[in-house]
Amino acid sequence: MILVIAASAMLAAARQPDTSSVWTRIPGGPGTGCAHDSSYAFFVHPGDDRRLVIFLNGGGACWNGLNCDLHARPTYHPELDSTNTPDQHNGIFDLSNSRNPIRGYTVVFIPYCTADLFLGGRTVSYTSADTTGASRTFEVRHRGRANADRAVAWVYAHYPVPRLVFVVGSSAGAIPSPFYASQVARHYPHARIVQLGDGAGGYRAPPIPGILAQWGATTLLRSDPAYRGVDSAALTFETLYEVAARTTPQVTFAQYNSAEDNVQLSFLALLGVRDVSLASLLATNLAEIRRTNPALHTYTAPGPMHTILRRPEFYRLTVDGVAVRDWVADLLNGKRVDNVGQSLLAQHFHRLPATPQTVAWGYYSAAATPVLRIASGDTIDVETMITNLPNRLEAAGVAPGDVQQSLRDIVAQDSSDRGPGGHILTGPVYVEGADSGDVLEVRILSIDLAIPYGYNGCYGFLPANCDSTQRTRIIPLDPTHMVAHYAPGLDLPLHPFFGSMGVAPPRDSGRVSSNPPGIHAGNMDNRELVAGTTLFIPIHAAGALFEVGDGHVAQGDGEVDQTAIETSLRGRLQLIVRKDLRLTWPRAETPTYYITMGMDKDLTRATQIAVQQAIDFLAEARGWSKMEAYRLVSVACDVRVTELVDGNVGVHVMIPKTIVGAAH
Repeated sequence: MILVIAASAMLAAARQPDTSSVWTRIPGGPGTGCAHDSSYAFFVHPGDDRRLVIFLNGGGACWNGLNCDLHARPTYHPELDSTNTPDQHNGIFDLSNSRNPIRGYTVVFIPYCTADLFLGGRTVSYTSADTTGASRTFEVRHRGRANADRAVAWVYAHYPVPRLVFVVGSSAGAIPSPFYASQVARHYPHARIVQLGDGAGGYRAPPIPGILAQWGATTLLRSDPAYRGVDSAALTFETLYEVAARTTPQVTFAQYNSAEDNVQLSFLALLGVRDVSLASLLATNLAEIRRTNPALHTYTAPGPMHTILRRPEFYRLTVDGVAVRDWVADLLNGKRVDNVGQSLLAQHFHRLPATPQTVAWGYYSAAATPVLRIASGDTIDVETMITNLPNRLEAAGVAPGDVQQSLRDIVAQDSSDRGPGGHILTGPVYVEGADSGDVLEVRILSIDLAIPYGYNGCYGFLPANCDSTQRTRIIPLDPTHMVAHYAPGLDLPLHPFFGSMGVAPPRDSGRVSSNPPGIHAGNMDNRELVAGTTLFIPIHAAGALFEVGDGHVAQGDGEVDQTAIETSLRGRLQLIVRKDLRLTWPRAETPTYYITMGMDKDLTRATQIAVQQAIDFLAEARGWSKMEAYRLVSVACDVRVTELVDGNVGVHVMIPKTIVGAAH
């Protein structure tokens, strides 16, 4: 609940800790505002006036005509919507939770709506173009510094002698948190100040200094004597930590990050950085900060999850035997904390292009020779080829110069080792330590277009509808707006995924075709497996022998004409051997669902497999009988036909995470 009441009345209530859900909305007043001039406010939850939390919320950023334009592909929150209020969050904002380390504190929540990391001081004019080429000019009010300064000044005026101040930010709000922690430390010289940046430690890109200058952030920072000697051309996010540590060494500085945070990877791609792992960028950035501040405390978690403080996982996540909730509590209580998850920063990154030497054409096999050997936990940046031939693409209208040379090279190689299927798969990749009975966890960190076109064939489930003289249709792809120009006036959104990801089948299966999916996963054609999701595959042979290909950018459930919009893709995948899991069939996890799967020649049998897998999963997760789990699948889960055209048909069950239970 959010109330608008007089600040003086709120302050009177703050003398006693309050764990209710009431938040006070404080208008920002003159000089504050959001990106497009809507009004600004911040929020206060009264509690102990000697223990304060100043929280800087996240919400993206923008710096050009495309990602600033609300009519194009905006990458920021432009106003105080439901994502920008404290009662919409879990984690440390569950103030009634007895395990919450800030329970009883006074909490000041500073919303973010200016796309400038709370550092900007300028209104910037941008120009963008729509899909027809028409341009429009608009302004973004990058004046987030004024919003944060107003909220912090309010804190100074109403809380004169705090004993402890926790200055914390998540996502975009994490980046300026060391700057504001240092400002707070100067104002409260006798208070203990603890800073924590949540989910923003991996940004390292050449455009950053220029973007800060564009927002007016550099000018504002250099008005502070602490920054006057800083080279504006070399100003980075790490500089904020370095200057803060040098000028206010009494502050406790800390960061939380996920080693393959999918949001950080997405923004790095927008900044032009695609060729290194996030873990390596994190390691570099943290080492740079520690040259000035060797006492920096860090907690690094595995996986792609973005931020932790606003999530229910805050109370469940444990790395290296250390619960993140306990780690934060110890920071606040002044106890010694270790740097957690250091081994994740040492993982290796491998590039795997598609060449005649690195592909398996049309098969999965336990006898296949690996083209790459990696350690469990390593990340591969993999290239996959469109499943087609150069001459057929040219006959359908692709200019010869637009056909990838790598595809020509692969097609030109000796064809005696091809088949029985038709897919060009990159791999196999041997994962050290993997063996039959284990599970391969495939974290799909990012997927990008490799070429500006795709194709759709025509055969599949009802081939009588196809004209045999026009089976292949070329479809232009727009990587800027992420749409396919399918027909005049009809653009389709792009959601890239790999149609085929799999491991070697059992050795006694021999060489199996890449066409039908099965217990080895393979040609699942599951459109849910986009970037940010995780696939779990039962392993049947030493090393797993992982292969990937069959790039799709748009597909409906069923894939009824046997093809999606098929194209070449680049992806970043992390491969992890899970010896603690046992699976019979592949499963997957998205940010909001668990997915069970079944494949068989018979649709009924495939459905039975997928549904039974869902029943077993829920029964185990909730500790229920299979009958009660069966009921839950019936009333709360969706059963979908994955594909009808690959020899074995596929069915999957979408299980909302909200019904699974916190213990899973």
